[in-house]
Amino acid sequence: AGQALRQAAGLGLPEASVAELERRIDADRRARLPGQAGSDRPPPPPPAPPAPPPSAPAVPASLMGAMQAMLALYAKGAHAKLAARARRLASRHPEQPEIFEFLAAACQALGRTGEAIEAARRVVALAPEDAGAASRLALLLDRGNATQAGDAAAPRARAQALVNRANAWAGKGKLEAAEQACREAIALAPEMAEAHSNLGSLLRRQNRMQEAEAAFRAAARLQPANAEIASNLAVALRDQNRLGEAEAVYRQAILLKPDYPDAHNNLGNVLLDQGRHAEALDAYRQAIALSPGFAEAHGNLGNALRELGRRAEAEAAFRHAIGLNPRLHGTHANLGNLLKDRGELVEAEACYRHAIALNPDFFIAHNNLGNVLMHQGRLVEAVEAFRSALAQSPDHVPTRGNLLFCLAHAQDAAPEAIFAEHLEFGRRLEARTTPRVHPPVAARAGGRPRIGFVSGDLRGHAVAHFVAPLWEILAARGYELFAYSNHSADDQVTARLRAATRGWARVAHWSDAELATRIAADRIDILFDLSGHTAFNRLSAFALKPAPVQVTWIGYPGTTGLSRMDYYIGNPQLTPPGMLDAQFTENIVCIPATTVFDPVVAAPEVAALPALGAGCFTFGSFNRIVKSGGPVLALWARVLHAVPGSRFLLGGMRDEAVRQDVLARFAREGIGPERVLLRPRAAIAEYLAYHNEVDLLLDSFPYAGATTTCFGLWMGVPTVTLAGRTVPARVGLSILGHVGMQDFIADSEDAYLGIATHWATHTGELAALRAGLRDRVAAGLRAPGRVADGLEQALLAMWRRHCEGLRPAAFEITAAGIAEKGGAVRAD
Repeated sequence: AGQALRQAAGLGLPEASVAELERRIDADRRARLPGQAGSDRPPPPPPAPPAPPPSAPAVPASLMGAMQAMLALYAKGAHAKLAARARRLASRHPEQPEIFEFLAAACQALGRTGEAIEAARRVVALAPEDAGAASRLALLLDRGNATQAGDAAAPRARAQALVNRANAWAGKGKLEAAEQACREAIALAPEMAEAHSNLGSLLRRQNRMQEAEAAFRAAARLQPANAEIASNLAVALRDQNRLGEAEAVYRQAILLKPDYPDAHNNLGNVLLDQGRHAEALDAYRQAIALSPGFAEAHGNLGNALRELGRRAEAEAAFRHAIGLNPRLHGTHANLGNLLKDRGELVEAEACYRHAIALNPDFFIAHNNLGNVLMHQGRLVEAVEAFRSALAQSPDHVPTRGNLLFCLAHAQDAAPEAIFAEHLEFGRRLEARTTPRVHPPVAARAGGRPRIGFVSGDLRGHAVAHFVAPLWEILAARGYELFAYSNHSADDQVTARLRAATRGWARVAHWSDAELATRIAADRIDILFDLSGHTAFNRLSAFALKPAPVQVTWIGYPGTTGLSRMDYYIGNPQLTPPGMLDAQFTENIVCIPATTVFDPVVAAPEVAALPALGAGCFTFGSFNRIVKSGGPVLALWARVLHAVPGSRFLLGGMRDEAVRQDVLARFAREGIGPERVLLRPRAAIAEYLAYHNEVDLLLDSFPYAGATTTCFGLWMGVPTVTLAGRTVPARVGLSILGHVGMQDFIADSEDAYLGIATHWATHTGELAALRAGLRDRVAAGLRAPGRVADGLEQALLAMWRRHCEGLRPAAFEITAAGIAEKGGAVRAD
């Protein structure tokens, strides 16, 4: 009954029904045990024997009548007649285990335990793969007080019963009890491959991957020709990111069983992990050819198509998989990823919530839900989703990084609380890793250290546009640069960056250990992280300390939280000496200038001030909507109220539902839709052209704009910014300071309002300023040599400290120090 119930649960029997039936089966089992406390009645008859196992020989048609007759005798309780008939049939048909099943049941009912045990042994001998038969024999041996001594069948039978019990407990989530039962089974029958394999599955569910691998290897040694066990071993290897080994074992499983669709599907997964998209597609299609209704394979095919950019085909594959099996929570989440890529955020949210409803413990769906909520500007809900994911997987690095990135945007998060969360990230990551030790070394010839850069943005991205001119200058000065690209996409910007390096590696599919080993082999002296807690970062590799000096810069406006990250590079306006040190695990190094702006060549010409011809003043913002929380939009509304007839233009609108939400938020602040202009997310040329409709940009807070502020200046549109006491809140101040525009920097919301309204009533001055802004940008932001000079002196000072055996320390490179090829160093 228990075996049938487990099958029913797997087919979707509601949990409440499963629990009630388990209770009744357990109560019946206790009532049958001899000497059971509280019961003086004899045990009731055992249940009817189950149908023959699939592995047993089929019952001949000539015996079907006899079987029906025995079943009728059993139902009437005519156990003596049943036993006699079963014995006669057994003498003529000794190969039929079903006959011995009836004989065992009849003898047990008659109290003839010895005969029942012998009949049950015969069933096990005839049908060795029948787990239920082994369990019934074990139960009879227990009831008959049989000993294991001299009974070769008893240990394996008891072991099989323990494995069945473990399966039942595992189905109810009782993993520790299931593991103990499997270990007891192995102690009784070490040669039982099923017990080792099931133990491996249990250990894998507990994230104990190395132990799971050992259990699967033990099972594989016992049954080397078992393709299913080989496939399980490969899964454990993939879990440990040992992709090459996993691929080899999957291919072995396919050799053992070429028509095994699961092995083809799993091979596709490990090929996709390695970025081998075409091969992965072939593997998934082979799995589908072998099993057209294999829903998981259709879903995985969708993943491969999505990574190749074939989104229409990917969506069709996802929806087909869901049609085959609507309960595939992972496929619902993957469809959500595809919709998020297309900017359909509300639809993506619905997919993630559906996945969570199907599997509340699916932490990836909680994480992805947090991302899509954050992109909609719903930061409180996003934080809740990220924390739900972390409650289930506390050490998942991407989720914890997403939480940190989200908190950096939150208006109500105190800097101290945000820093504490970063410390928790670093503590958890570093607790799982052992860093390399780098003793002091003699400086290289010429004193120039080897420099490495790790980033997922070495392509058409703001970070790449920033570093490209700096790399070219450093390379021209004789520095050996090495890049480790954590993204699979390449473009023209990638080609420009690669030309400035001595070594280049695409590492998106490398493990942290592989990446750290390569960095050490390249003899990198100073290693830069250019991503921080943004997408495609490799902070987990930095935790291994692959280079003696490690620096974070550009990609993320704040600390990594890692004690093994030595430095953060800022400037006197962004990170005034002493002001923000308590918010960093790194030592802050200030150089005179840190911003380089490399605008696209095809930028439109700067147009005349729109207010002069439109008859109304237009404010605007091109920052991501996630930056525009309640206090930000409320202050923008105050500005609009203070300037009658003014309008507000918002760019980057990706989703109709988000557009309607923005209009509703403005309406709650008393601003009608006729005063709000919404522009879609667009290609760079169209995005830049939108600036010709805007008179003045208003910055977000506490996470200010960076690239948007630079592009605004290049298009003649200055930005009013509100400076705060965190790095994200000071980015606008830093950029405007580079071009000498302190008049647009506010230190309070009231000052912000005053600056905005001042320029709205001084359009002549603003028009004149607009006409000359490109020249200011060229002088202040298009001077990579000035940044490179400070950076070079900082690099030399960092490397000198390491070579002298000194600990990393905060210091400042001054303009005067650069002129003297030195640097003024302040005490830590």
